[in-house]
Amino acid sequence: MADPVMQESRLEGRETAPLVSLVLVVLGLLSAVVGLVLFAGSEQTGKGFAWEFASPVTAALIGAGFLGAVPMMLGAAMRDHWEEVRIAVLPALLLVSGLLVVTVMHLGETRVGGGPVIAYVLSLGWLAAMAALPFAILSALAAQSREPALPMERRFPIPRWALPAIAVEGAAGLGLGLALLVEPGWWIPMLPWDLQVVDARALGVWVLVLGVALLQALVEDDLERVRPGLAGVMMIGALGLVALAWHHAAISGRGWPTIAAVALVGGMFLTGLVGLVLHRRAVREQAVPTAA
Repeated sequence: MADPVMQESRLEGRETAPLVSLVLVVLGLLSAVVGLVLFAGSEQTGKGFAWEFASPVTAALIGAGFLGAVPMMLGAAMRDHWEEVRIAVLPALLLVSGLLVVTVMHLGETRVGGGPVIAYVLSLGWLAAMAALPFAILSALAAQSREPALPMERRFPIPRWALPAIAVEGAAGLGLGLALLVEPGWWIPMLPWDLQVVDARALGVWVLVLGVALLQALVEDDLERVRPGLAGVMMIGALGLVALAWHHAAISGRGWPTIAAVALVGGMFLTGLVGLVLHRRAVREQAVPTAA
């Protein structure tokens, strides 16, 4: 027998447009490919990516971001309501738009102008994808705006005690991401591994997007709505910690910059993990009266 709560929820909210789900699947598949190239091949980006990273640490961290986005994109693609999907769509639009701007700004540093055949082809593919994806997402948003909408109540509000921590982490990501984008030359010497400007700006886009996603979760204020994002943040944090441990030899010193990097990445993992645990507990508690 169908869950009465789920039957009732189908009468609420805005249905997800089919184009939105399709775009999310495409984003998930592309993220898996790019993530594997950057994470597994973090020491060979000169031959296998659009540009060569100054340090495998940055490549692996950005690869972790793409791989962690896969469960978020594919999980959101299976949701029925726009309110449960936009936690993936809006950050994705910011991500691909930001990476497009960074790529165009540093086009001369990519392999588009020549280089190894594989890197040249991947550079063209990267540029084409970054140029096409913003328009695909905007088209999906236009289709979504035509879907009829009903009010949708929040099923599982985020516990009040968790809000300050999410706000601090989101604000930190937003601030650091903007700083790396606007003034990379000032911040590069402060980071405990080698970066060039294009690396710093690409990393800044990712940090900015994660910060915005966390702040968006505060606005959504519903564990059910942000569940795909929780899975993504947890995966990004976990893979980010693996990346830092894997390439620890390329990280110089153990001062506050290293501590801050580990804390930021570890905080994302804990945020996603705790959020998923709280969601599962809330679902179980709601089901008890129904079973009775």
